[in-house]
Amino acid sequence: MFLLYFENIFYYVVESGVLMLKCPICGSDMKTETVTKDKAFEQLGMPSAQELKRAREALGITEEELADVLDKSESLIAKIESGDRRPSSAMLSLYNKYVISGPAAFANAVEIAFQEGIISKEERDAIMDKLLG
Repeated sequence: MFLLYFENIFYYVVESGVLMLKCPICGSDMKTETVTKDKAFEQLGMPSAQELKRAREALGITEEELADVLDKSESLIAKIESGDRRPSSAMLSLYNKYVISGPAAFANAVEIAFQEGIISKEERDAIMDKLLG
């Protein structure tokens, strides 16, 4: 079983393929439906691996650059974007906030990563050149 938190509702998808929506206030079952994991993600309106990859590519950045800025491993980004691994709700939130939202949002993430010492000035400048390119 895994837990997702998306749009203020907890979603549990159990291995048997049952999607259960839990009330965020009281925790009671709101709806239960038998679906595949892929169908559950689709029904929740969550972006597919291909959509995440296209969003990154639209920014003109590499998996390595994204991983550096988000302080994650390049192999994690590759697995998520290939569909070999589902993003956690926290990772999906990062994609939504900084990648899917476009260049200005990602430029903000780059600046935050630089200020927090996650990336160097040279890395920041190279990525910003690509974004502003």
